[in-house]
This record gives sequence, C-alpha cells and structure tokens, in this order.
Amino acid sequence: MDSSATTDPGTDSPGKTKTQYGLSMVYAPNIDVRTFLYFWRNNKSCSLRDYSHSDTTKPKPCRDYRISEVERAIVKVFPFPLRERPNLHDVAYWHQKTLELNAEYSDKYPELLQK
Repeated sequence: MDSSATTDPGTDSPGKTKTQYGLSMVYAPNIDVRTFLYFWRNNKSCSLRDYSHSDTTKPKPCRDYRISEVERAIVKVFPFPLRERPNLHDVAYWHQKTLELNAEYSDKYPELLQK
C-alpha cells in the first residue's frame, strides 16, 4: 500500500488552495467537518466522495460544488500525482487512507471522525 499521503505533510492553506487536475484527499470542514474527502477534478468539473463509511461500497460522487467553492473550503490537501496514484476503484484502499488521515489530523481538527 502506498503511504505517500500520510508521510507527506500536505498543504495547509485555508481558503487559498489551487488544486491540480486529478486527485487529492482534502479536508474541507465547510463542506464536511467529519472527514477527509476524495476530491477529483479536471479543468471544468469536480466531484467529492466520502470513503469514511465502508471499505466495500464505493460512495456516490457529490457534484454539488464548483471547483472554486471546494478550493475555498480546503484547509488541508494531499495531492496524488498520476504516476503515484493508487487504483481509483480500490474502495478498501481509499477507505483506509481516509481513516488514516482522519486519525493523523484529529489533534489539529478534533471534529474528524474516529473509527
């Protein structure tokens, strides 16, 4: 299992994050205060997924936000460069990564879920 997201300190930039195309794990408490979210974007659209609930069921994408709205809400981001990115369909991996990030940053962000 790739551990780059938990060993990388990520980026703290409340309200000023410009994400790259592709995939990141983000903490955006104005969108969901309880968990890090899987954030995918291209140049015109984006989606968020909450992998905190299950290691077997892929969550439906939330497309309720514009890229700029999500970027303004991000307080912590962990990008996954394409060549280092785990399988996008590996629900168990993304569930585990979400729980690891929630646990790792729960001291700084006490609202994060602990399971």
